[in-house]
Amino acid sequence: MNIWQIVGTVLGSIIASVGGVGLLLRYGGDFWLARTKAKWDKELEEYKNFFNTEQRRYQAQLDRSIFVSRAHFDTEFQAIKEVHQCLSEMKIPFRSLFPISATVVVTDAQSADLIERLQQADNRFIAKLEEWGVFLEPSQYDELKRCHDAIEHFLEIFPKQGREMERDYDITRQHFWNSYSTACQKARDRIAKLAVMPER
Repeated sequence: MNIWQIVGTVLGSIIASVGGVGLLLRYGGDFWLARTKAKWDKELEEYKNFFNTEQRRYQAQLDRSIFVSRAHFDTEFQAIKEVHQCLSEMKIPFRSLFPISATVVVTDAQSADLIERLQQADNRFIAKLEEWGVFLEPSQYDELKRCHDAIEHFLEIFPKQGREMERDYDITRQHFWNSYSTACQKARDRIAKLAVMPER
């Protein structure tokens, strides 16, 4: 055996070994890559399932929250609407008792009719206020109650005649109109606040 044969054999062995190692590495790399991909696919599927479950849970909470908020808005809006309708019915005869124009004269018969209408309107108002009071903001309720208190006081003092009562009439009228104006503004503010979506 000559030197070239020995070199050829050694080189062939080395090339075969390198090729075998390369083949082994390639097979091992493919196997490792397949196992790693399978593991990542499994983890990815678990994460997908987890996030889908969480999304459904949060969506259910959001739907429930929207339903409760909508029911709250509808109920409170209905309370404000019905109470203020009764307040407006009370305002009309009260205003008619004290016309702005000095040329308009309210006769005794007209006064008696207006007082009767005012009394009935006040009864409806306080009944409606008590019916819906629990759904109103406390400050709204208090201001509406002040309207009733002013009318109630007026109905007590009105039958009394004489110049000495004019100052009491004026104070009571002013008290009612101030309370009426504040109650209406509070209702407008509350409705505007209810209609705004809460910030996240």
